[in-house]
Amino acid sequence: SRTDLPSFLVTAGNKIANKPISNLRIILAFLLLLICCAITASLLYAGVRSAFTAIGRNPLSRPSIYRGLLQVVLTSVTVFIIGIFGVYLLLRF
Repeated sequence: SRTDLPSFLVTAGNKIANKPISNLRIILAFLLLLICCAITASLLYAGVRSAFTAIGRNPLSRPSIYRGLLQVVLTSVTVFIIGIFGVYLLLRF
């Protein structure tokens, strides 16, 4: 039944789909969102941590390290956007 899930999840799912959707699809979309956020957070954490460690070891290579950090951030944002798009597709269709 609809009471098994938190109301904000049901409301958000119904507003995205513009129709009532099943609990299974809401749960799958929420799990996909959590996985996407975890992957994005781990990419950002590892990239920032290793970049600052590398700058500490070799300060003269700062521009190339920042370029690599920018690539990691852009990759993380891309993964997050693809995950959000996947959640939208899962709920919408």
